[in-house]
Amino acid sequence: MRFQHFAFMLFVISASTITDVARAASPRLLLQNGDWKAYTLPNEEGKICYVVAKPLRTEGGGKARGVTHLFINFRPRLAVKDEVIIEASYPFKKNAPVVATVSNNKFSFVSDNIRAWQVGAGTDRALVRAMLRSKTIVVQSNSAQGAQITATYSLRGFAEAYAAAAKDCGSL
Repeated sequence: MRFQHFAFMLFVISASTITDVARAASPRLLLQNGDWKAYTLPNEEGKICYVVAKPLRTEGGGKARGVTHLFINFRPRLAVKDEVIIEASYPFKKNAPVVATVSNNKFSFVSDNIRAWQVGAGTDRALVRAMLRSKTIVVQSNSAQGAQITATYSLRGFAEAYAAAAKDCGSL
């Protein structure tokens, strides 16, 4: 679990030096509900709030693939709300699609190394709205080694965790 927080801190403070990261505050748990957790993290940008979950099950890629995480981020000082990030412990295949499916709706992501995100105005918000009305989200990707990987996340507790993070960052 500490690796999850450290990896996220490196992601959100990627422009910082190692010394800055070492001095960064630890995330504070706002709420744990079902399969989701809500956190807040103070940094140079003011505050970041996020919800995170790991998949209920993952198929393909063998044990070496590690665990992926699904994040929804709020960064009020930068006017960022509902930023959806998929972070894997393996590198994604270059130029291969990463696709999330919620209630028969497909959302495409672009990837760079171990992270994937959506491109286009309103796509993150549309995905979050679909997640709020569904029970699962399935993420399909390909590793750099060519393995097809399918991660299934439960959305049990997502709405409550999302509301806690949004409220803490003033997005509700």
